[in-house]
Amino acid sequence: MSWRAITEDDVRSAISAAEDRTFRQHQVAEGQTDPLLEIIDQVTLDFREAIRSNSANQLDATDGTLPRGSIRHAVAIIRHRLLTRFNVSEVTEARMAEYREATRYLDAIAEGRRRIEQPDAGETAKAPLPGPAVNPRPAGWRREDQNGI
Repeated sequence: MSWRAITEDDVRSAISAAEDRTFRQHQVAEGQTDPLLEIIDQVTLDFREAIRSNSANQLDATDGTLPRGSIRHAVAIIRHRLLTRFNVSEVTEARMAEYREATRYLDAIAEGRRRIEQPDAGETAKAPLPGPAVNPRPAGWRREDQNGI
């Protein structure tokens, strides 16, 4: 499995059509950035920092990506933030349970109690470049060749 970014469709799969319409109507005022995209970025950053905080984990080199197994937990947190921000729908007990599970999952990642999917070998954070190759020439100099040095 690979890492990927959270999409708007991921979030739409966790909310009702009426909630989606309401978010779209109330989201963007004149000169304001899209709050949905901003919340996705913020939650993704929270998850990436939790992953980074545990030295047993490797972080994918591509910004904005999460392990596929973390997406549903991140979406639960995003949905909760949307619902509480716009106050458009009742936060049901089932949704609160998903939100609490997601925050426990996030804490478990940071504390090392939960293993995450490591990025594919070619997708890990950038490895340091090797140093320059040096081919020393054998010194074939004699004392007579140094001209007074």
